Amino acid sequence: MPKPASHFGDTIFVKGPAAVFFYPDSFQVAAIRAGLDTMVYRGIMHDYEYQMRYCHNFLKSEWPGLQIKEAGKYRYLVFVLKGNASLCIDLDSKPDMYGLFVSDGNQPPIQVEMTNIRTQVPFYMAHRS
Repeated sequence: MPKPASHFGDTIFVKGPAAVFFYPDSFQVAAIRAGLDTMVYRGIMHDYEYQMRYCHNFLKSEWPGLQIKEAGKYRYLVFVLKGNASLCIDLDSKPDMYGLFVSDGNQPPIQVEMTNIRTQVPFYMAHRS
């Protein structure tokens, strides 16, 4: 099932090292729920809730210098990078309902596969520009 468009058009600006969690707004959740069998929906939501909690805990314990931002009511993420360059990500262009972007503030952010956070974040942070 394709992800429904966001009902929000707001932008969050992210400057410096940060982790940005994104997830659907309440209208998107209602549309997703309506399009899925109840048990399938519950299973998917259980997986996402576990992954989000795990990633939050990992970042707080292993990368305490990263700001953690929540983008549940934003459609656009603008990462302000070194030298005032910026990169805009339209979350409607991403097929994932839930996810995580990590930025070191210098290079373009990466979308982290939440199940591989222990590998991807340290690798990305070690290869800063």
